[in-house]
Amino acid sequence: MTDSEKLDSILEKVNNLDEKLDCLDKKVRIVESDLREVKERVIRTDITVENEIRVNIQRVAEGHLDLSRKLNESIRLSNDVKDRQEIQDIYINMHDNKLKAL
Repeated sequence: MTDSEKLDSILEKVNNLDEKLDCLDKKVRIVESDLREVKERVIRTDITVENEIRVNIQRVAEGHLDLSRKLNESIRLSNDVKDRQEIQDIYINMHDNKLKAL
């Protein structure tokens, strides 16, 4: 093989490597672009969680706390009414027995 043929062979291999590098460079750019897009989506998702979801969860929790307080108050009032009713039933029975005795 002559020097010229060797140089041509080397040049061909270098050109092939150059084409492969160009192709690889394009793929790397695509991956970088996709990665940028993923980062932007993650940032938007984080912002949504911070600004909307967390606030809404807090509102639901506050509403739940208010409902819990109202339920406890209703139970207390219900127990008070039940206690008064039992006392009234006792008085009614006492008076009923007195009336029967007369």
